[in-house]
Amino acid sequence: MQIATVRTIISVIIFALLIFIKDRSLFRIKLKDIWCFFGTGCLGTTLYNLCYYKTIAVSSLSIAAILLYTAPIFVAIFSVPLFGEKLTGRKLVALALAFAGCIMVSGVLTGGGGGLTGQAFVIGILSGMSYAIFTVFSKFAVAYGYNGSTISFYTFAFALIPCVLLADFGQITGAVKTGGIMAILPMITFGLVTTLIPNLSYLVGLKYVETSKASIMSSIEPVMATLFGLLLFREVPTIGGFTGMCLVVSAIILLNLKSKPDATKESAA
Repeated sequence: MQIATVRTIISVIIFALLIFIKDRSLFRIKLKDIWCFFGTGCLGTTLYNLCYYKTIAVSSLSIAAILLYTAPIFVAIFSVPLFGEKLTGRKLVALALAFAGCIMVSGVLTGGGGGLTGQAFVIGILSGMSYAIFTVFSKFAVAYGYNGSTISFYTFAFALIPCVLLADFGQITGAVKTGGIMAILPMITFGLVTTLIPNLSYLVGLKYVETSKASIMSSIEPVMATLFGLLLFREVPTIGGFTGMCLVVSAIILLNLKSKPDATKESAA
């Protein structure tokens, strides 16, 4: 909870400064659209953080990651009635490949994932569902014409409300007092690298890609984590992990292949 709160506070400050420097008119939102940001912030971001970290606490990182990446399944289901997106055979195959890939990368099948309890399963599924909720509400905000910086700022501003009510600020200030500048710098970097870049990129992507596709493509995250582990910490992936990476990449390639009718139209043009 403290980690989620620190990340949220840093994110609010970063996006506020970004808008202040870039264009202050981006602070403006319509009162009737507040529900979008309540959804991305309170229901999406805060609930996702709480459930994800709780799943890690009661099970393992691997199981938490797998259950989190049930999100594309929920997004694909929600997108049919909400955005009129078609649940095509290609999307279903890509979903299966991406989810199978995440399982392989996690190492659960080879005994590296720890035990899965009923409690961990329920909370983990909630983390995936809340991550999907963030995507769905973000798509609505994008459709209403809001800039990525505006959406991100109000998402974290609304996410800060439950954080303030639930966090132990004594623990946060204690960590800052103990670590000093060496504690503050990683916090700022944490906000920049894990919040600013991915959030803006994802929101911009929602303008050009279907919601369900964007969610499946974000399954590249555990693959990149494995690659960074290899490059930065010399953590050599297992055969299963490498296979999982190939499955996720295959899912993303499959989603972005042009269908034959589209290719024919382009050649005719």
